[in-house]
Amino acid sequence: MNLPRHFYFLRHGETFLNFKKKISGQTNTKLTQKGKNDILKLKKKIKKIKINHVYTSSLLRTRETSNILFMNRVKRTSLKKFDERNWGILEKKNISNIKNFRIKPKNGESLHQFERRIIKLISNRKFEEKSFFCLHKGVLKVFLKYMKITIKNKIFENSKLIEFRKKNQKYTLKII
Repeated sequence: MNLPRHFYFLRHGETFLNFKKKISGQTNTKLTQKGKNDILKLKKKIKKIKINHVYTSSLLRTRETSNILFMNRVKRTSLKKFDERNWGILEKKNISNIKNFRIKPKNGESLHQFERRIIKLISNRKFEEKSFFCLHKGVLKVFLKYMKITIKNKIFENSKLIEFRKKNQKYTLKII
């Protein structure tokens, strides 16, 4: 496992598609004003936290969120492999219409393909201690599965900052 012993994970701020309860997937969508405001509030909370490196996906919503939080004060890397699951023809559709999340939508990724892509990246890449991952709900679920952590849904809300620490080969988390 190449994840750092101490790192932070943030699901990007609320987007227009999140607000409308539609699947964003790999669709580029901007933050809502609420999403921007939530991130600005979080910015005040994290000013004193030492961050060594910020990782985002290539999608606009994670880069926009990290720009609000860090501007140019922390080194940032955008990795396409961290993009949210490709939902193919289901992107921009109502989330409530999805009955089976494991399926492979036409022109998209199956859950297994998506998980394998994320796990390959976090298994093979060395990340700095006190890294900050500004990513997606689906990616967070894969991180948790990889670390063998079961958690309630509240953690998956937009703009939730989670601190992870590893002690005795086990990760613990705290919502900040």
